[in-house]
Amino acid sequence: MKVLKEIMWLLHKDGLLEWRSGYALGGILLYVLSTVYILYASFEKIEPPLWNALFWIVILFSSVNAITKSFVQESGARQLYYYSLLNPISLILA
Repeated sequence: MKVLKEIMWLLHKDGLLEWRSGYALGGILLYVLSTVYILYASFEKIEPPLWNALFWIVILFSSVNAITKSFVQESGARQLYYYSLLNPISLILA
C-alpha cells in the first residue's frame, strides 16, 4: 500500500510540474501534429494499416522524447533526495 501511495505522489508531482510549464505538452502536441501532416503530405495515398503503423511510431518517438526531457529536468541532487526518501520500486514504476 505504501508503494502505491508513493507512486501516486510522484505522478501528482510530475503532473504539477508539467502543468506549470505548459509549453512541454504543447511542444509534444505540435511535434506529433506536424510529423503526421508531413507524413500525410509525403505519401498522398497510404493504405490504412501503413498509416496506422506510421502514426503509432510517431507517438512512440514523441513519448520517449517527453520522458527523456523529464529525467533531464531533475537535478542529480534532487534525484538522490528522492532515492533516499522513497522506495526504489516506486520510483521505477512512477
